[in-house]
Amino acid sequence: MDDGILALEGRLLKYLKSLKKPAVAFSGGVDSSLLLAACRKAGADAIAITADVPQVPQFEKEDVLRMAGETGTELVIIKLDGILKNGKFTENGPRRCYFCKKAILFAIKEKAEKLGSGCILDGTNLSDNAGDRPGMKAASEAGVVGPLALCGFKKKDVRALAGKYGLSVAKKSAYSCLATRIAQGEKITAAKLLRVEKAEEALKKMGLSGFRVRSSGDAARIEVRKDELSLAIRREKEMEKAVKAAGFASAELDMENLRGGE
Repeated sequence: MDDGILALEGRLLKYLKSLKKPAVAFSGGVDSSLLLAACRKAGADAIAITADVPQVPQFEKEDVLRMAGETGTELVIIKLDGILKNGKFTENGPRRCYFCKKAILFAIKEKAEKLGSGCILDGTNLSDNAGDRPGMKAASEAGVVGPLALCGFKKKDVRALAGKYGLSVAKKSAYSCLATRIAQGEKITAAKLLRVEKAEEALKKMGLSGFRVRSSGDAARIEVRKDELSLAIRREKEMEKAVKAAGFASAELDMENLRGGE
């Protein structure tokens, strides 16, 4: 293990040991999973709190359950169906992520306080660009602290330490919520989110892993990562048929590949 990673780990564990019953805003991804594992190693009496929201697909919810078990952490789930009644989110403007994250983090904060938690943590690291992540403003407003960033972790460091800890999500790809698939300005509904989820699940069963199904009205555009584009081209008609079976009137493969970010 690289000495730099060991130094970062030591800094993180020292910081976590100083906290009183931290609550981790938990997504089941590599960042928050590493944070839970480090809390356990540091002897911090951490709890994981996750929000069950309709814009998160079922496989991500399953990862939350699995990783809570893998890290040996108590998991608290709060149901937030009401987020689809929040017009500031469903109108799908440029600040959609901010309003979503704010609703989730303040609900987690309220729950954490009821459980006697002394602070709320998340998996933000130094590779997260605040300028591209409106949700980070919401985290700041909710008083959420990012120990990984404070201790100097970049994404590659997170993955390296997660690998050292034997976490099954160490190489898990970043995943953005289903709401990011709906064209900006088009209202977000439960039906549209479910349609995208079904379409992406169908493509996943074909062996693809780096893709997005973008929704605009009743049309779908399939974006595929460059390294999987040859597979997608071979199975293009099959993919388009599967996406239409999920409820889209039309579907086409985007030959310009998967964009970064969302």
